[in-house]
Amino acid sequence: MSADEMLYGIDELIRQFSAPTREITPASKFREDLDMDSLTTIELFTAAERRFGVVIPDEEVGSINTVGELRDFVARATAS
Repeated sequence: MSADEMLYGIDELIRQFSAPTREITPASKFREDLDMDSLTTIELFTAAERRFGVVIPDEEVGSINTVGELRDFVARATAS
């Protein structure tokens, strides 16, 4: 999977879980900007794990607060 495909896939997942009228940027915060509560954020992370074949450890979950941080994590996890 190319980097562009991975980025598109993450954005696609986020659109499924966030308010459809919200603009999605790397700086978008899940709670503040995309109106996602903690349960919805966990559902997004679980969907990303399944789609990209990665595991987001519990200790990492609290440090992934923006779209860019999720993209970076998935990129690192799929590169190794």
